Amino acid sequence: MFSLLFCFSLAAIRRETVAEVVVFINKISQILFSIGETIIKLAPIGASSAMTFTIGKYGVTSLVPLASLMTAFISLVCCLFLWHWESSPDLQVLVSSNLSFILRN
Repeated sequence: MFSLLFCFSLAAIRRETVAEVVVFINKISQILFSIGETIIKLAPIGASSAMTFTIGKYGVTSLVPLASLMTAFISLVCCLFLWHWESSPDLQVLVSSNLSFILRN
């Protein structure tokens, strides 16, 4: 709702003011994307550190529940993909055409 009201209000204001607001929003979005990029770059370090701490404190056996969770999730995704694959001929055409393009190049 706020976005709609904001846009309608912007449409009613002078063009110079709108241009300044658009420039401000672009600068803020660049800053937020930079923050997101930094988080994405540092995430593997944090995950590795957390896993190192867990293994160091509780032993390698503490990773068994994590491995079973990952196995269950991957199995679920594969089953859902195959189920959708069988019921959607469009998906089969899309994947096979992309796969043949990749294999040719």
